[in-house]
Amino acid sequence: MVGLKKILSFGDSQERELRNLLQSLHQDKTPIRLEIEEANIHFYTVLSVRRNMVVVAKPPGLQKELKRDGFVRFRVPGDSGKEVRLTVAVPHFNLLSGSYVFLCDIPKEFAEPSRRSNDRFNTSRFKNLVLAFPSLRRQYRIVDISLEGCKVYVGGNGNGGDEEKNGFSLGEVLNHAKITVGSKVEIDLEAVVPRSEFGGTVGIQFQIAQGSESRKYLSHFIKSLESSEQQRLHAEAE
Repeated sequence: MVGLKKILSFGDSQERELRNLLQSLHQDKTPIRLEIEEANIHFYTVLSVRRNMVVVAKPPGLQKELKRDGFVRFRVPGDSGKEVRLTVAVPHFNLLSGSYVFLCDIPKEFAEPSRRSNDRFNTSRFKNLVLAFPSLRRQYRIVDISLEGCKVYVGGNGNGGDEEKNGFSLGEVLNHAKITVGSKVEIDLEAVVPRSEFGGTVGIQFQIAQGSESRKYLSHFIKSLESSEQQRLHAEAE
């Protein structure tokens, strides 16, 4: 019985901590960087707490990407070890002030941290962004990327674990790889580790080569993706 009480108490304390956090973000109008799961869309926004709902300001142009019962998540500002995952209850709502928002249920617990950092961006529209292994004479188109990893397209159903078919063995450390952006930019990687496989894609964790300009190049590319995403959302609203 004592063990059960401790478990229930822990759940209550986590829910209180989460509510206090949301209230603090509301009162301080703290910007958060939100990710729409599955869509790989990110944007900065603010939230408020009204009764038992989280009200999230919606940027212009955001429409079909938000779905009822879909999920959004964000990393707690100043605490990289905690993430909040919200269930979308009402994808589109117009306040009396004329502002557009969407409504989410208040969660009861913090989310399990995602394997990939939430600075990932969808790059499926880029045909010249690839992960290359020159010594193996292999390259794969990158369909999303972050500062710590990427997802590459390998074709097929991606669920069979067929190393011979997709060229990767999960957990194996691969060296001498690079990310190429067109014909002008090369980002040298010290190590590449395939971590997951799903739907014709493989999730990759990588480490930037030390003593090179590669980290600067990748950071600049990520910033350009973020700027492009914000511009696209605003353009779609016009």
